[in-house]
Amino acid sequence: MSTPEWQLHFRPTPAELAEAMASVGSTAFRGSARAVLIVYWLFLGLCAPLGLTFFFWVGVELAGGPGISDLPTGGLPVTFVVLALASLWIARRVHFHTSVVSAQSRFGRATAATITPDHLIIATQHSSWQTDWADVEAVTRGPKVIAVQVSAIAFALPLRAFESPVDADAAYQTMRDWVAQTR
Repeated sequence: MSTPEWQLHFRPTPAELAEAMASVGSTAFRGSARAVLIVYWLFLGLCAPLGLTFFFWVGVELAGGPGISDLPTGGLPVTFVVLALASLWIARRVHFHTSVVSAQSRFGRATAATITPDHLIIATQHSSWQTDWADVEAVTRGPKVIAVQVSAIAFALPLRAFESPVDADAAYQTMRDWVAQTR
């Protein structure tokens, strides 16, 4: 029986990198760190829009518009919902921008990945990075990528870089097995 190995060549897209980053983020934020992440999203989706809602309507009143007590019944809730959705959309755009910057960087433009039982090598035109499976925190799979997490770094291995969906499935399960063997 031959030892499984994969040699991939690809240029990751911002969407693939964003998916890998999100996947790694979900495994990196465990325990008390998960609570911090929840508070962060509650602040962005609840507290900030609530404050902005009142700031907006006080500004309208100071500019000569209707006072808060004179607003139509849905005025405050509608304003809050619009600002909450805008706040969450902006936050997601900021996070997605990181993947755009990464995809356009010299490191992200073109990549080769060598996957062997001993290590994962990520190489570009100018550099090479190697990690043994013992240093890999997690291997996760999403709709477009297999994400390899080393510390808080996400390496995206696009499914399209594999020979077939079956080959991608085999690589994913094999990498997870290699990581499990190091525990």
